[in-house]
Amino acid sequence: MTSDLLLVEHAYQVHDFVARGLSGDERWVALALPAAAALDELGVPYAICEESYSREDLEEVCLAGHRQLKTLCRDLDNWLGQKRPVIESRGMPPI
Repeated sequence: MTSDLLLVEHAYQVHDFVARGLSGDERWVALALPAAAALDELGVPYAICEESYSREDLEEVCLAGHRQLKTLCRDLDNWLGQKRPVIESRGMPPI
């Protein structure tokens, strides 16, 4: 038997998933206090990231995401600089 893993950060996400009928065999992971509070309020069992992953693992995931975002911003800056040369000529990073 498999179950879905639901990662939630905000209370509105919890309420949205529950409204869609997702409150049976799913495994919930609260990524932040607002989600945990909403799950507590509803009596839905959940885990937190720290119960499954080390601080180092979580930090590496965050750093990898930051690197990807930095690359995306650089690529968008380059693209915008090509489309609007005035931006590039003034050395203004748009993003």
